[in-house]
Amino acid sequence: MVNSNEKMLETLTKMLESMNKKNNTKGNTNQTPGKMAWRKVAPKDKEDQTKTFENVLYKWCGKCRGGPGLWTKGDGLHGTEDHDPNKGRKKN
Repeated sequence: MVNSNEKMLETLTKMLESMNKKNNTKGNTNQTPGKMAWRKVAPKDKEDQTKTFENVLYKWCGKCRGGPGLWTKGDGLHGTEDHDPNKGRKKN
């Protein structure tokens, strides 16, 4: 009986962990959590301000996210010098 309960506990734990991982993607099931976390990491001094990741061009903007910065892409592609605080903001 104990062995059966341990297996059930292990199965339920794995199911819960799987559900939590899916919820942490905020609706985007094509990304694993943390896969794009590098986009919030600023380039080091004298490091290039552009990069390509998975065939997508990114530019660093030190003003995005209210100051911490973000690697931008696609229609919102811009560097710090081209930052427009009104562009890309979601309107309620």
